[in-house]
Amino acid sequence: MEMGGGNRVVQIPSASADESCAGDSHMVGIQDSNARWRTLLQEQYVREIQVLASSWPKQSGLVINFSDIQAWDPNFAQSLIEYPKPILRAATESLRALCAEGGSDIDPTLRIIELPHDCKKSLREVGSDEIGRLISSEVVVTKVSELKPRIYHAQFRCVICTHITEVAQLNELELIEPVQCDDLNGGCGRSAGGKDGTRFELIHENVTLVDNQWIEIQELPENVTGGAQPARATILAEADLANVLLPGMRVTANLVPFIRSEKTRGGKTPMFNIYHSLVSAELENTPFNEIEISEEEQKQIIEISNRADMCEV
Repeated sequence: MEMGGGNRVVQIPSASADESCAGDSHMVGIQDSNARWRTLLQEQYVREIQVLASSWPKQSGLVINFSDIQAWDPNFAQSLIEYPKPILRAATESLRALCAEGGSDIDPTLRIIELPHDCKKSLREVGSDEIGRLISSEVVVTKVSELKPRIYHAQFRCVICTHITEVAQLNELELIEPVQCDDLNGGCGRSAGGKDGTRFELIHENVTLVDNQWIEIQELPENVTGGAQPARATILAEADLANVLLPGMRVTANLVPFIRSEKTRGGKTPMFNIYHSLVSAELENTPFNEIEISEEEQKQIIEISNRADMCEV
């Protein structure tokens, strides 16, 4: 899918972008990223993987500095910046495979931190050129939503022939149902809806769920010039990153911007909203927490405040 703007054409990532971009000469390491991750992990992170396996689930993943990847293979590191989603997915798959081969049936996630300086962007700078790329931004968390499970893989049953169709759920904002019962794989061939069509029922017991949380962030006030208002954005925290960030936290958020079409009562529009998928978060400081004071401590505070020599205490 493409979006034109003046004389400039911007390529918009789609659900199949990972596969369609594999032939691009700049996508070094995409097709063999699983093998590359496996080699890197076996060469440099054997001990860390053993610690992870023994500490699971308290330790939910493996954290790697970007500079370590860059030193090991600069071209692969550049591919990670340009095409982070398929390469990070391969990283997690390789990590889980190595854990399984070591006898640990766990589902850790590989996270990248300490991105290079040229990846740093303020929220107001994020536009079409940054869509689908790995960036980092210094932000403050302003609001967090409640924790909600999201379907990652769903199975649907045709009500006519009971054939089951599996659909990957790539859209965070919409449940994608089958459009047709696949007759090539044993289905009846009927399309969804219509007079002679069929319906599909979600098989709730066969879905794969992962915790999700929407988080609102904004630029650090000290980074805003003039009388401008801090730019704001919405990020999606998934799995082990959900329920980690709290309002008031100042973090360096490592993100992958993505777009979803704006919707009106009349349907979709040619305009898009930018969201961000959270890859990792580096804590800048810890927000103040409320301190609970007992009744006895309150009495002691009042007594001290009433002393004539309080300033000398």
